[in-house]
Amino acid sequence: MLSSWPASLIEHFSYPLHAWEMTSSAITKPAPDTDTLRLKDQTAYDFRFVDYTPALDAAPHPRYLVSIPISTLVTSSAQLIQLGTLFGSSRLHFTEPGHLAARTAIRERMAFANPHLRAASLAAANALGGQDAFLAAHVRLSNGRFCAAQAQTVRSIWYHWLGVHCVVLMPARGATPRYMRSSVSWYPLTLFCLYRKRRPSIPCRRTNAHPPSHNVHELAPLNVPLFIATDIEDAPTLAPLRAAFPCTFLLRDLADVPDGEDGVRLGPFLEPLLDATIASRAWAVVGTEGSTFSRYVEDFLWQREHGRQIVSVGSWI
Repeated sequence: MLSSWPASLIEHFSYPLHAWEMTSSAITKPAPDTDTLRLKDQTAYDFRFVDYTPALDAAPHPRYLVSIPISTLVTSSAQLIQLGTLFGSSRLHFTEPGHLAARTAIRERMAFANPHLRAASLAAANALGGQDAFLAAHVRLSNGRFCAAQAQTVRSIWYHWLGVHCVVLMPARGATPRYMRSSVSWYPLTLFCLYRKRRPSIPCRRTNAHPPSHNVHELAPLNVPLFIATDIEDAPTLAPLRAAFPCTFLLRDLADVPDGEDGVRLGPFLEPLLDATIASRAWAVVGTEGSTFSRYVEDFLWQREHGRQIVSVGSWI
């Protein structure tokens, strides 16, 4: 895995790993046959960049393998420094006020500006009833730990939305409330839904693929459209959300991503971005715990789409 790395860098790739160990010639003096210093992640969380020098006895970071001071990169003789990514929870850890201000300024400019992407997301939102007329869930189900936590992720989002629209009650011993007849119930909880003032109330634009709406009065708030932005649209684990919200839509129900003029399939690249921009137009969006992209949708895209201050706590860059 590390065969392409300089030996002086590989020798430090063992716990404990601290930023001070990265001040080797591998960074400050790259190989003479190249003017590019490449710090390419071999795993999802290899490198973290900080504006201080951690203490020599500092405990290893729970996620990142190596913390590299920016001051060390500055001293490199390389003409170009190539990083694998800056996307990741707390990958940049700043303490200096000037650095924090610069990061905020960059974050403020990270909205999707592509006119085709925005037009497609607006058309999809209109199909759902218009801006703020639907709910959204950003559900990560593939890739490593998200795949292993599918049921937990869906259950967490299910709880959140039912908490917004319903009072969740424990049934009395031996009692079988009439609401248990609904497919919404998830043992051992019973759901008693109340109307709230601030919630979408646009009726669902139903298709033949949708199950019947809830006809129990207390469950009527759950007939609101729900857009599920997910990387596995046919996942069986989405069934509880579909049962709770019978007016559920996926990206494939709303929009097609065209191929490029050169025939390249753009879907795998653009679908996650279109998912995110549609979700940002919802009345509210709930993301996946631990997902950097979900935090970006919740803390930045949704906030900007609704004219609010972005959440800037070091969570998504």
